[in-house]
Amino acid sequence: MCEGMEGHSLVASADAPTVIHTSSRKRPNYDETRDIHAHIESINASSPSQFAHRYCPQLRNTFTTKDGNADIDVELYAASELSSADFMACFQLLKHTSFAAYKSSSRGWRPEAKKAEMRDEDMRYLLVRRFSNDGAVGAFLSFMLTIEDDFPVIYVYEIHLASGMRRCGLGKRLMHIVEDIGCRARVAKAMLTVFTSNSRAEGFYRNLGYTDDEFSPRPRKLRRGVTKRPDYIIMSKSLNPSDALLEGG
Repeated sequence: MCEGMEGHSLVASADAPTVIHTSSRKRPNYDETRDIHAHIESINASSPSQFAHRYCPQLRNTFTTKDGNADIDVELYAASELSSADFMACFQLLKHTSFAAYKSSSRGWRPEAKKAEMRDEDMRYLLVRRFSNDGAVGAFLSFMLTIEDDFPVIYVYEIHLASGMRRCGLGKRLMHIVEDIGCRARVAKAMLTVFTSNSRAEGFYRNLGYTDDEFSPRPRKLRRGVTKRPDYIIMSKSLNPSDALLEGG
């Protein structure tokens, strides 16, 4: 559904719905919507081990950063599997990197609401540990397979990296893992929300092929020709199951 991006359709199978041509903006009909909901519910009902086997078989536990200076451990978890220590490490990292952006936005900083969102039963995490730091969480990405405006999507809720883990290819790596999961799950697109005050993050996503989603808040025209951007934008990228990485890739 990304405007200006080439759309695609997915072939129906016994365990996957037909996905509407994503550039057409055509709403799924009743039967298609019912199949889509059943498909997403089936995926989210998977046990952690089933989910990893079906949708993330390519995940390597360890990879070396592009500068060759660090070995990093990446692990997949369901929200229910996170230890209290790992959960709080993720929350503190989010707070450290994004408190100011939340505080200055119309949404405000609501820590208890954020924690409740992070604990949603359908939320999953990619945790990143650096071996040289006693296995402490140094970065994470949280995502959910869900339905937005009647379309099946993989939604990236958070991606946060400690300062020592930036500019080494890690953020791009995590996004590629999530997109591959989305391809394997046969969803229409990957989506995310980014504060417009975070121009570096917005540029990062645009370089990965994300564009303003058709349902993103639009800039407002004020008096004297001034244009005001919203606090945040919704970005998306069309996915195709044929782009899934090969087993172990």
